[in-house]
Amino acid sequence: MTGDEQPISPAPLAARDLCNPRHGEHAFQGYVTEAHEALAGLWTCPRLIVRPAPFTVAADDRGRHRVSRHATLLETVPALLADLAIDPPDDLLLVCPGPVAAAGFPDPRHELLLMRLTAAPLGTPDLGRMVQHLARYLLPGVRYRLLPEAAPFTRESMAVECRRDDRWRRLGLCGRLSTESLAAAGLTPGRHAALLANVTLEHLHELRSGSEVLAEEDVKAAVHG
Repeated sequence: MTGDEQPISPAPLAARDLCNPRHGEHAFQGYVTEAHEALAGLWTCPRLIVRPAPFTVAADDRGRHRVSRHATLLETVPALLADLAIDPPDDLLLVCPGPVAAAGFPDPRHELLLMRLTAAPLGTPDLGRMVQHLARYLLPGVRYRLLPEAAPFTRESMAVECRRDDRWRRLGLCGRLSTESLAAAGLTPGRHAALLANVTLEHLHELRSGSEVLAEEDVKAAVHG
């Protein structure tokens, strides 16, 4: 190691992944199961659970390495597509839960990325049915709306908001994968299409229970206080 290099700090890796059963039980794991079972029932397609690496390592212009969390699991879409492009499936639902950085908070947030890659054409009505089915199973009886919002690697992307306590609350976003993203990953846009929905599990928990998820420090204080 040279004088300009710094060791990679383990701090970003220390926080518990509430989506992963290996890190202990948590309600988020049930939400993940409910979501992919709902969509599997809609599409009757195979499912594959992938847990993206919770961090990225990058070097600055001086060669020093920094570890950071993904800002969103959408950042993992190009790599996920590239892995599938080696032997593209005719129909597959990718289920990708994991932690991401939460601006202004020491503990990570958790997202669930659901992406369907298929050899069949997919349009805006298919995206609408995907969101409708998820909302019906995850938040039965709760009103939702879709609002246009730009998102990386997608077209016709929309924010998903749900109504609770007389106000709209954000749940996540959805969209169709752009032809440019498919082509960049090595997939032929005319032969394959993809939809995605990205749900923030903390937001889902608040919508379902009406209470926030405790931070790790608050959990420890509650247990030992």
